[in-house]
Amino acid sequence: MSNSITLKFNKRFLINVLLFVAVLLALLVLVELGIIAYSLKTGALCK
Repeated sequence: MSNSITLKFNKRFLINVLLFVAVLLALLVLVELGIIAYSLKTGALCK
């Protein structure tokens, strides 16, 4: 009984960690895209 409960908990924990990592990666990508877009805009304005 206790074994299946810990297994369920571990599965949920792993899913939560994966979701957290995915969200962090998505935020990082968005920040990178924003920086690139901003630099392109300012570069175009400078030219």
